[in-house]
Amino acid sequence: MKNKLFKLLIVLMILLFLFVSCARKTSNQQTSSSNYTEYVVTRQNLTDSLTVYGTLNARKVAEVRPLVSGVVKKVHVSKGDTVKAGDILIEIDDTDYRLAYIKALQNYESAKLTGSKLLLQQRELELKIAERDLERCTVKAPIDGVVVSLDVTEGSIVSASTIVAKIVNMQNLYVSANVDEIDYSKVSVGQFANITFDAFPNMGFSGRVSYISKEAQTAGGITVVPIEVDLLTGQQTISAERRQQMMQRFQANVPSNLPQNISPETLQQMMQRFSSTQRQIQRATDENLIQLIPGLSCQVEIIVLNKPNAIVVPTRAIQFEDGQAYVTVKVNEKTEKRLVKLGERTSAGYEILEGLEEGEVVLVPVTQRTTTTSTGTGTIFNPFTGPQMRIR
Repeated sequence: MKNKLFKLLIVLMILLFLFVSCARKTSNQQTSSSNYTEYVVTRQNLTDSLTVYGTLNARKVAEVRPLVSGVVKKVHVSKGDTVKAGDILIEIDDTDYRLAYIKALQNYESAKLTGSKLLLQQRELELKIAERDLERCTVKAPIDGVVVSLDVTEGSIVSASTIVAKIVNMQNLYVSANVDEIDYSKVSVGQFANITFDAFPNMGFSGRVSYISKEAQTAGGITVVPIEVDLLTGQQTISAERRQQMMQRFQANVPSNLPQNISPETLQQMMQRFSSTQRQIQRATDENLIQLIPGLSCQVEIIVLNKPNAIVVPTRAIQFEDGQAYVTVKVNEKTEKRLVKLGERTSAGYEILEGLEEGEVVLVPVTQRTTTTSTGTGTIFNPFTGPQMRIR
């Protein structure tokens, strides 16, 4: 009887040992799997941007000076008026200048009778100067634009160096900004940008990098590189070539999504609506541009990288060993360590040039942060979107 009880006790201990071992193995597997998230490899547009802050400026700004002295006889414009190059801004009393021109003309005619070539040349130059000064009494706009300041009234006394008005052309606007030296190598002329203004938070504008300084500037221990970003008009944003490409793409793709018996007239009407939409976008862009004025502060998001149809994995999915990059791939409930070739690195992760195919599953380690709670510790972070769940 004692032997039977002893044998039964031995069997129970063995079963208990096997149960504990299996439970521990299962627990380890669950703990291991909870330390990773599965990322399905897909193709996507790989983009990266750089944000800087700047101020809107005008390419064409003219400070108007009369270049002659005198009393303002008449003012033809007001502050805020739109003018064309050649429009009269002010007139200066020209009585003295007309008298000087008449005397110079008389002296020139008299010199022609003397036969002296040197005297004739002198009188001719004096006549040209008198004629020039007489013309300068009528001060004209040197460029198209808006009169943003007018500092004279009728009866004002001006000199040749007096700034009587300031004209700003609103058609060619650009943003002046500074790029940190760390990001300098990412920026190049021709890159497109998205521009938003504090004054118009619900409006977005397109821009293009047009200038990068060849000299860095340092102030307060910070080194930056000045750049300029041109503001694009509606026509530039949707260029004729771009519209043609979009129309060709429309013609190539839309018929496959339409009934086979669609009439040519219906297709033509759809194409016309498509073209009309592009014109509306262009017109809306130009209407919004009219509201912008130099001096406004803005945020510029420069598109420094744009690669379509790229394979990208989260940064934490990459493991480096001996200067080579690896990822852990899940294959039929098993995992394998695979060598990959990296391309661009962005805030979204690494571009994979070789080693992975679309649809494969990559294991991504999650970051755990220890916290003190009554139910458990640790937080799992999604590699792209941040904290997702708590381990309890």
